[in-house]
Amino acid sequence: MANREKPYKQIAILTIIIAVTLITLYVVYLFIPQLSVIQAKTQLVKEKTDYLAKMERGYRNYSQLEEQAADLSTQISVLENEILKGMDKPEIVLAVYSTAKQSGVQPVSLSFETLEDQGTYVVLPLDFSCEGPYDKVMAFIQELQQGAQYFFTLDSMNYKQQGDKVNAKMRLLTYFYKVE
Repeated sequence: MANREKPYKQIAILTIIIAVTLITLYVVYLFIPQLSVIQAKTQLVKEKTDYLAKMERGYRNYSQLEEQAADLSTQISVLENEILKGMDKPEIVLAVYSTAKQSGVQPVSLSFETLEDQGTYVVLPLDFSCEGPYDKVMAFIQELQQGAQYFFTLDSMNYKQQGDKVNAKMRLLTYFYKVE
């Protein structure tokens, strides 16, 4: 029986040695080189994922910028429709005086100052004096600023109360695109 156990022990030891050798060869020649390739590819996938996330954030920002550009284009077209392309001083006088009369204000004087060049547009300042009840003078200013014919802004205003009337002196600005 001792002779029969000896070959089994030798076969078992030889099998273990062969198994350990095969495992070592697998680890050394196949697993370790592939492990470094797997780690390199994992790092590459992580970099590409980060880059993709950055691009998605950029696309969202780009989309927001496109929306803002569309809004600004709409605002530009609205302003271009509000601001006249040419200037006609007699028409301006007529518009201011008729708005004053419709508001119940008595115009006293209107004078134009020199044009102020602002690049793509010009500003025409004008000094206007009128008298009337305070609430009607304020209604006149509001009507003038909301009028559809010309785009006026109130730059400054001085007024003196005299009884139930107000003497108002104001500096109005109107805007025009340069005619080329």
